[in-house]
Amino acid sequence: MRNSGSRVKLVPVRVGNKGKIRHKRSRPGIQNPLANTDARGKAMLPNCQSLQRQSGNRWQVLPLGSFCICIMPWLIGCASITTDSRPEWPIGSDYEAMRGADDETLPAQNENGTSPAVSRTAENCVDPRSQVHVFVINGFDPFHYADVPGLADYIRGLGYEHVHYSELITAASLQEQIEQTKLRNPNARIVLIGYSFGANAARNLTHNLGEQGIPVDLLVYLNGNTLRNTPYDRPANAKRVVNVLAWGVLLDGAQLDNAENIEIPDAWHFNTPKHPVTLDLIQRELDALTR
Repeated sequence: MRNSGSRVKLVPVRVGNKGKIRHKRSRPGIQNPLANTDARGKAMLPNCQSLQRQSGNRWQVLPLGSFCICIMPWLIGCASITTDSRPEWPIGSDYEAMRGADDETLPAQNENGTSPAVSRTAENCVDPRSQVHVFVINGFDPFHYADVPGLADYIRGLGYEHVHYSELITAASLQEQIEQTKLRNPNARIVLIGYSFGANAARNLTHNLGEQGIPVDLLVYLNGNTLRNTPYDRPANAKRVVNVLAWGVLLDGAQLDNAENIEIPDAWHFNTPKHPVTLDLIQRELDALTR
């Protein structure tokens, strides 16, 4: 039969003990809870209570256990909100005073956001090697047979960050660089290392710095074969002079007064800068400047 354009079907329902059957109108898509009956004709409900939720125009049955699982997190969340364990501020309390109590537990900070204690610790923990400025001057060796650039890399590997390498023809430009270094940092330690003719350039540079009132903390001659034991080859503004001697190409260097003279018997001119004795000597001399 038709009713207002929607289809209605008759569902048989057994009611009572006599087994009489009545017809009950039901719309499609709606589950009749009386559709299942027992042997006596009584309508049976599911074994567990159920809730129905509508999804579009269909009905789905959710067991009670699933409903409890879904609602328990919500109940726990409500309990956590209602049982806040944070301390309550008394009414009329001074907010600034309470902020001050909290601030006492925090370390004071400078304008740049750093703690004064940390700043003082950082100043006391400055690596002394950062105060040492090493200037390495190559000789007349454009093809680097003696590997003087490798010597500069070795010093950097010892932890000295301010290591400057120069060829012989550009050695004079180091004077301005050293003057600027001393202007920025009066406590900077100046070290000059010259190889072969670079030793002569280091000597001349030391004299020029002395005219500007700048001392040289360490002056190292590596196979300065043309140097002689004269006052000019021992600059007065050089606090310490180390003279490393080896077998030369044409000339052998001379020992100098008021200097540390080191002779390496198994070394010759082109392997002096990277000789193990030279490397160990330079390391010990640089470490002495950091103490």
